[in-house]
Amino acid sequence: MAAPLGWCCGQTCTQGTNVELKWNAHASEWGAYEITGCAGVNPTLTLSAGATYTFDQSHASNWYHPVGFAYIAGGAHTKCKNAAMVVGECPELGGEAAGTTIQYYVNAAAVNNDESTFGLDAYEPLFFNSQ
Repeated sequence: MAAPLGWCCGQTCTQGTNVELKWNAHASEWGAYEITGCAGVNPTLTLSAGATYTFDQSHASNWYHPVGFAYIAGGAHTKCKNAAMVVGECPELGGEAAGTTIQYYVNAAAVNNDESTFGLDAYEPLFFNSQ
């Protein structure tokens, strides 16, 4: 029997694919994210390959602070390192390991009406106005 889908932060694991995010404006000069079920801020998550996760940002603290996901720190991807630490294109740019990408969804619909077609630039403005 396969292990149930879930995610982990540190030694704590949670079943399911829903991850609840909250913004903590007091965690640093720039603020930081908290994840329900994880200790501290900006935790490192371990996710199951091939699973689809929902990152729930419905908490009021997320207003004006949408989470942006990245393969590398800082998130401004132009070059990424593969498993052998060789520099090449990043997967979401259509380079190495294409097919494993970050995709933003709102109300179960892919947000892809921006230049990158994976949605971050189209998705962020949804947090700029009250809903």
